Amino acid sequence: MFNTNKILLVGVLTILIMSSISTSFLVSAKKNDPGVNNREGSTFIETDFLSMKLHEGKPDMMFWLVNSSEGKKMPVFHVSFTHIAELFGDDLLVHNMGELSDKAFNLASSSFDWTLTKESLTNEVRGTITSDTLDNGATISFVFHVYLEDVLITEEINETNTIITTTYQIKSVSEIKFDIIVDNWTFSPEATGLVFAVKVHELAYKHRIQASDGVNVTEDGYEKPANATKNENKHGIEFYDESDRRSSYFTWVPTAQVYDSEYSIVSDVNVTSSMNNDGFDEDFGNGKKFGKDFINLFLSYPNYGDGLKMVHDPKIGIDLGLNPVVIVVAVAAGITLVALVAVVVKRR
Repeated sequence: MFNTNKILLVGVLTILIMSSISTSFLVSAKKNDPGVNNREGSTFIETDFLSMKLHEGKPDMMFWLVNSSEGKKMPVFHVSFTHIAELFGDDLLVHNMGELSDKAFNLASSSFDWTLTKESLTNEVRGTITSDTLDNGATISFVFHVYLEDVLITEEINETNTIITTTYQIKSVSEIKFDIIVDNWTFSPEATGLVFAVKVHELAYKHRIQASDGVNVTEDGYEKPANATKNENKHGIEFYDESDRRSSYFTWVPTAQVYDSEYSIVSDVNVTSSMNNDGFDEDFGNGKKFGKDFINLFLSYPNYGDGLKMVHDPKIGIDLGLNPVVIVVAVAAGITLVALVAVVVKRR
């Protein structure tokens, strides 16, 4: 008599073996050597399957999934930190450009230089770009973390005066965490906060942009989709392809940390995000639909005091389901499982 348990055992072992093969397959098929490098006049930050280009070494980020099948062009996603400015308004939402200071620093300007430094740590390659000193004495840095293995990050987040401890994972092959650091900023009198202006879109405009539930919309007449991502500890933007499948994302924790010169924590501050049709670049998004093809995103931080260091932790990521290697392995595993089930049924 045929032993069904033996067939099931063989099936489990087969799937485990295929999982091992798939891991080896992914490793052998990868195109990047993880790390941080300067080439072609720009800075490239790469994991096994994710490439990010900082155009001319500035925080003008273009990122894409490395294609493991030759000849197929992959979509390029664009998250560009273009300006930093002080906010003068009744709240921390950016309702219109008139609420921002006349003197905004153009982070993408050719007259604005950035210096790259690299570090190699036990489980991490780190790249830092640091701006020239601004005329108010401040510097801006973006610190990019390429992890060689998945890591868990635990942070304490202040949600409506309640401290919530949250743990989230950074996936080594498909995500890049980066820290935004504003050091030694001196606020103008009456300034309510500090704002980063960010242009967000997919370069070919073939992906729908969807803001999470935590991103405020200040544009009249725009209604956020009912299925907007809801996560109390994460705010962000997601990109969906023509099949309505998520391709990539840009997310951030809703609090930032403020430190003194000794790097002792002074306070946590809430990060307010808002999106608008209006931005510093009047040509951005022309002929395209706001909230679907592009958005101007504003990340706002309250006036946290002069001469301190503010640190905020976003990340960008790619869904590996787009990679043909992953799809082939998944299909092969599925076929194997179906075949085993069929054999069991037939033997019975």
